[in-house]
This record gives sequence, structure tokens and C-alpha cells, in this order.
Amino acid sequence: MLAGVDVGTTHTKAGVYRLDGTPVAQRRAATPPDAVGLRDTALRLLAECVAAVPVPPLAVGLASMAETGVPLDAAGEPVGELLHWRDRRAHREADQLGETVGRTPFFAATSPTLAALVEVRPTGAATVRVRLRNVGAEPVAATVHWDGPGVTGGGQVRLAGHGVADVTMRRAAPVG
Repeated sequence: MLAGVDVGTTHTKAGVYRLDGTPVAQRRAATPPDAVGLRDTALRLLAECVAAVPVPPLAVGLASMAETGVPLDAAGEPVGELLHWRDRRAHREADQLGETVGRTPFFAATSPTLAALVEVRPTGAATVRVRLRNVGAEPVAATVHWDGPGVTGGGQVRLAGHGVADVTMRRAAPVG
């Protein structure tokens, strides 16, 4: 058996499947707007699916809503709001990074795609982090690491023992 969690923008889904892909147990719920609610919903759905099957899954796969994340403290708890992929509040910071750093160096440091050569996106992790620092956001000082795609809000740490993130989040500029 294999398990999976898909955190989408509108719905969170979990399931347990046979190795041939046949579903054995599936659950679905609306995706909450906050990091703790999102984490708790994803973990609850996964627990319900695992409880409904006779053997524990061999592995759990996590998928998420693009570049969405949350700053976490040393205990793995969220210290700020869930920052969505569609949040475009960092447009000034994106322009500033593009002008100050230059598009080519910014691309080399943060992006797995050619998009950064054309536009430094306000939705990217690096620009969002610069925005948080510029506005003096409280979470920046308490942030130990950034929980990226998958079960945000510390869910990855609870499932896997450590957090993992997509390359677009891992290669972003550090907080602070």
C-alpha cells in the first residue's frame, strides 16, 4: 500500500492505494486558509485513510499548491500566515530584486525555470521573504526554517521527521 496527500488551493485530498494504483481509501475536505488548519486537516484525512486499511502504507507522497509556504519556529510551529502562490503583494520587492541583483544572477540563485530571466515574480519565495523583512513582519525574527509545498505548517516534519521543499523554495534567499 502507498498513501498520498494532495493539498490543493480549494480542497485537500488523501488516499491509500494498492501498488497497482487501485484506491483503497480516500478522503477529501475543503482546504483551510491558515497553516495550522491546513496541517491538521491533511493529517486527519491521512489518518482516516490509514485507519481504513488492513496494513500500513509503505510510503507517503505529498503534493501541494505550487509555491505556498509558512515560516516555522524551532519547534516546527507556524509563526505567520500561510503565504500562497497567488499572493502578489511582493510586486515592489520583485522589481527591486530584478533591478538590484539583476535578472540573470537572480535566475541562477533561485529559479529552475527560464521565467526569472523575463520577470522576477512577486509570488516567488525570495521576493515574499524580502517583503516580510521590509515590512518588519513579526514572523521573520522567529523563523528557523521555511516549510514549503506539501503539508505546510509543520506537517512534513511530523510525517517524515524533517521538512522538504520544492527546488523553487529551497533555492530562495534566506529569511532575515
